[in-house]
Parts: sequence; C-alpha cells; structure tokens
Amino acid sequence: MITIQNLTQIVSGSLKIIHILNPDCKQIDVKNVSLINVDTLCCDFYPIAKNSYDIKLEMSSIVGCINGIFRNSNYENVDLRNYVIRAFDKDDNELLYALSTKSTAELVGTGKSIEWFANTLFQENTEDYRLLQAKKIISEIENGLRAIVKIKLRDKF
Repeated sequence: MITIQNLTQIVSGSLKIIHILNPDCKQIDVKNVSLINVDTLCCDFYPIAKNSYDIKLEMSSIVGCINGIFRNSNYENVDLRNYVIRAFDKDDNELLYALSTKSTAELVGTGKSIEWFANTLFQENTEDYRLLQAKKIISEIENGLRAIVKIKLRDKF
C-alpha cells in the first residue's frame, strides 16, 4: 500500500536523481520533503544559485518533477492541492519560498513555465532582493533630502 510517507520518499528520491534522468537539470540537494496541512506537499532544498531568478528556475524543475509524479495519479488518502518549495542557504536560513496550486504547477508540465511564474506566490529573502529593497529605501531618503534642500535654498535665495 502506498502511504504519504512512501510518496514523500519517492519525491525526495526522484529529485535527487533528476539530473541523471534529464541532463538539462542540475543536481538538486533535497533537505526534506513533507506534507503540511494535509493537502500541501512541501519540498525544502539547498539551491546551487545565489540570485533569486536562478533559484526560481531551480524551483521550476522541482515543481515539474513533483507535477510529473502527482499529475494523473490518484493515491489513496492523498489529495494534494498545493505545492510549497522552500530554498535554504547553507546556514539553514530561508532564501525563497514558492507556493503554487496543483493546477498552476501543471503549467510547468505543459511547457508554460512563464505562466507558472506569474501565478505562483513567492516570498523572497535572497541577497539580491534585500539589496534591491535597500536601494529603494535609500533612493526615497535621497529624494526626500533633495526636496528639503530645494525648499530651504529657495527660501534663502
């Protein structure tokens, strides 16, 4: 009998050997595969890439593999509706989090990866994302200071 424990092991094993089956895929360092909230499969992994776009590409490979396992298969007592993929750095800090529904994940399997990216919820904590946020804040501060200096100099001269 196939249990959820067996299925999580199948997913983990499949992800670990995906680079052998598909030379276009890089080796995936799987941390853990588990079930959360009864209907959500969660895959934690350590990405090779450091920037958010490349990590998202690695995530799309993972979603494609998971979708291949669960797309047309109905397993007893397993009704997955969502997939969560979490990327961690070497210190186990979460870098990126992706949540997609099963129907959204099927877009990867049909060659519509762009639609998957557009319809997936991402929560980012990568270095490049934090740098972008810091630059936005600094830019807002600079613009505010420019406006203050402009007002003060206009009043003075």
